[in-house]
Amino acid sequence: MIMRSTGTSRPRHGGFTLAELMAALIIFALVSMAGTYLMAALGNTRQYVQSGTTSDSEVAFATQRITENIRAATAVSFSASSLTITSPPSALISGGTFTITYSVAGTTLVEICTNNTSNQTYSSGVLVHNVQQFSVTQVPANTKAFQIVLGAGTTMIVQRTFVAFGRNL
Repeated sequence: MIMRSTGTSRPRHGGFTLAELMAALIIFALVSMAGTYLMAALGNTRQYVQSGTTSDSEVAFATQRITENIRAATAVSFSASSLTITSPPSALISGGTFTITYSVAGTTLVEICTNNTSNQTYSSGVLVHNVQQFSVTQVPANTKAFQIVLGAGTTMIVQRTFVAFGRNL
């Protein structure tokens, strides 16, 4: 008995066709692109939040430090973008006083402490990075009160406006 082939079908051996492989590859590429986009968005969000958090904590620390120094000050002088505070006599420096100056240098708020007796700087440091605004004004109705505006940040600007009162002025 002789069997003839009609040529209409061939037996299949369990593989994938080229069309099936291409469809799977396209679906995988789309899912990969979506995942990459999601990871990039998460990274940008993390950077944005971290930048804001850093600025917020630096501004909060500077606000507290400036307020405490004004409260203890015996004299305060200021310009539009700097603040100079004279401390009460200190036993740490044999009853002498020291001057604390806050000013903007570039985009940083810098604190410099100077011994008034020896005129030596004994500490200086950056309090806030990426400063966008620093201004000092005296409250008109009170000669012992100072309004300070401090803003910092790159993508998310953190701004605080506060009034500090000098007890010893």
